[in-house]
Amino acid sequence: MKKRFLFAAFAVMMITRPFAQEAVVPAGNYHEGNDLSISWTLGELAIETLVAGDWILTQGFQQPGLIIVSVEDLYDTDLDITAYPNPTADYLNIEIRHAGPEDFSFRVYDSMGRLVGSDSFIGAEHSFNFDPFDPGLYVVTIYRDKRPVRTFRIVKR
Repeated sequence: MKKRFLFAAFAVMMITRPFAQEAVVPAGNYHEGNDLSISWTLGELAIETLVAGDWILTQGFQQPGLIIVSVEDLYDTDLDITAYPNPTADYLNIEIRHAGPEDFSFRVYDSMGRLVGSDSFIGAEHSFNFDPFDPGLYVVTIYRDKRPVRTFRIVKR
């Protein structure tokens, strides 16, 4: 009789208990502004991301999709390289001073680290069409002889 009572009490507790995810984590917080809210938790082990068109949903008890992009000069060079205008709406101009008739190339990465464009040119000036890209932050790396010489963060509006 005592075993049946304990079993029934345990079953009632399990049925009436709300089913919610719980986690014990070392840190976390929630912030809210006019058009944006963000919540974070340190220590999540697994997540799943679903993509449908322009919508992205990251599931889990928090969404830590952390991507680190380093932007720095990767190779010592005597070249003076500029990329303008920044921000840009249509074309990005790359100007390289003190360059002879050398082969240059560049790669354009989006904020997720995906390669979205590339081109090569000879000489000191080049224009690249940014118009097809969505508004956002892009990383442009310039190469001389297949070696990185300069990296820029470019905002497409």
